[in-house]
Parts: sequence; C-alpha cells; structure tokens
Amino acid sequence: MESRLLNKGKVCNLTDKHYGVPLYCDRPKKRGIQCDHWTGVNSLKYVGLNQKNNSKWYFSSAGPQILPDVVRVNISTAQDTSLSAKIPCSRASVRNSWVSKPVGFFYNSTWHPLECFIDVSVKDYNRCLTNRTLRMFGDSTVRQWFSFLYKHLNLTWRIGPKQAIEQTNGKWYSYSEAYSKRFNYTAFWSPHGLPMTFDNASRTALRPSFVHLDEIPSGSRDIVLIHLYAHFLFYPVHMFRAQIQRIKQAIQRLLMRSPDIKIAIKGPHYFVVTKIVSTFGRMWGPVYDRIIRQEFVNLYDRVIYLDYWEMLLSIESASVHPDEKLIDTMIRNFLGYVCEK
Repeated sequence: MESRLLNKGKVCNLTDKHYGVPLYCDRPKKRGIQCDHWTGVNSLKYVGLNQKNNSKWYFSSAGPQILPDVVRVNISTAQDTSLSAKIPCSRASVRNSWVSKPVGFFYNSTWHPLECFIDVSVKDYNRCLTNRTLRMFGDSTVRQWFSFLYKHLNLTWRIGPKQAIEQTNGKWYSYSEAYSKRFNYTAFWSPHGLPMTFDNASRTALRPSFVHLDEIPSGSRDIVLIHLYAHFLFYPVHMFRAQIQRIKQAIQRLLMRSPDIKIAIKGPHYFVVTKIVSTFGRMWGPVYDRIIRQEFVNLYDRVIYLDYWEMLLSIESASVHPDEKLIDTMIRNFLGYVCEK
C-alpha cells in the first residue's frame, strides 16, 4: 500500500527527516511547496471506532461496573499482619522490579511495595538530585511529574510554556525545564514524539526519546525516566513495539558509555474511559506491559521497571491524569529506587 501511494506521488516520505521512524503525509497541493518544506504537524480530531452489533457489549463495558450482589469478605485474626520488606528499594535488586508479582498494596493510604521499602521523602529529593539532571520523556502524565517537582521543590523556571504547568491543554507538549540553583540540578520534561496529539507543533517537539538518549554524554550520572502508552492506543500495536525497540537499543548504547546512569521505564497505568471514542483505556494496558517486558528481558538487571498498574487499579483511579496524591506516591516510589539515604 505504501509503495503504491509513493509511486503515484500522492504522499511525502519524511522518514529520513524523522530520525528513521516511518512518517508520511499528503503531498502539498499549493504550487511551490515541496515535501522538503515540512516544518511541523497538527493533529486532527479523533476518528470514532465503528461498532458492530456483535461487539457493542464490549464497548459498553468500558466503564467501571457495580457488582450485582453483596460480597462478604472474612478476615481471620492473625498475630502478625505486617508484610514489611527488609531492604530499601535503593539497595534491592533491579531485576525484582520486573518479576515481582503482586507489586504492592495500599495500607492507611500509603503504598507499600512488597519487594522493598521506600525510605525517601520529598525532603530527600534535593540531596539525591544534586549535581545531576533528571531527564523525563513521555506524555502529559509525565509532565504531571515535572509539574509536581517544580511546585514542591521550589524550582526556578527556565524553558517552556509555564502557563501549562497546571493544565494539559494548549501547548503543554513543549519541552520544559526548571532548575535548583542551591543544589545545582536541572529537571526537564520532553514529549516522547510521534504518535502524539499536537496542536501546530514544530519539528522540535517530534524528536523521539531515543534521539535524546543518544545525546546524553559519556560518564553521565543523570536520572532518566521514560514512559510511552496512552497516545499509542490510537494506533496499531506494532508501532509501540517498534518505538520500544529503538529506545532499548539507545539505552544499551547509553549504558555502555555511562554505566552509572539511572534509567527507569514507567509502564502502562490503569484508567477508565466511560465513552468509547477511539481507545479502550484500561483494556489494553496488559498488552503493552507484556511488550515492554519482552523487549527489555536482557536489561532486567540494568533498568528499573515502574509497574503502577496494580497501584492505580487497586483504588480505581479512573482518570488518565491521576490526582496529585497519586503523583506524589508514584514519584516517591520511583526515586526510592534511585536515591540512597
């Protein structure tokens, strides 16, 4: 199909301008405008999914359901009800972050991982980040992390649309950066690139995560967080796997030249869509989780996996953008692996 369209000259092949990632668009119809004049993208409205008669039951089950009857749970008395881990996450085996199931539980509104315990809090973050850069790549859910850190660590704004700090509309996808002069560190967020929803974005916003990873210098001790999920739900799943493979290859190159760098992959997170438009929300999370685990199997000892599916599922966090309390919990869990007390 692609070759037929290209032979007819109906589309522009922009793959070589998009870092080798396949990208095509309609050939400009205005005289004098060529494919080489490409400067950015603009997203169209989502196209709704077709609902066949034999699949309407599936679409109607998108939202949370109420159990039709009473469920009685009996909890037996026990002398020791604690499930406390014996080792801090910063000293736990990174491999366990990939293979431990179940991951953890909430008790008194506090998240407890099963394989280790978190011994850091917000007050420890500045010390941990001193003389480093926290590099975060992802979508608006990762920008939430950046916004949280900017707010609670009293960082100074440097680059990006500051008005988007508390919202996810407008030009939220622009690269953003803040810093701490006192502790000499920088935190930044950058979009993971296509496929993504953009509103008149320049080519700079389209740079894939693996390109940024290849630009990290040798000997770096920085901290890297990568997250791909929600925006890929609108596209064939092989596109997600291809991007994960490119990121894995870039991480392998990065670990060779910067063995002391800390890298974490944030997995899919549970959310609910009450009206199907063009994504199934919670229905696809385990599929993407499995792809990440398959592709990174030879890096289980070098890369941290942040499995938050059970965390958000257990409290039925319905929004694609979790509330600030959950953001706090997820960041603390993440830095619990990275920061030593």
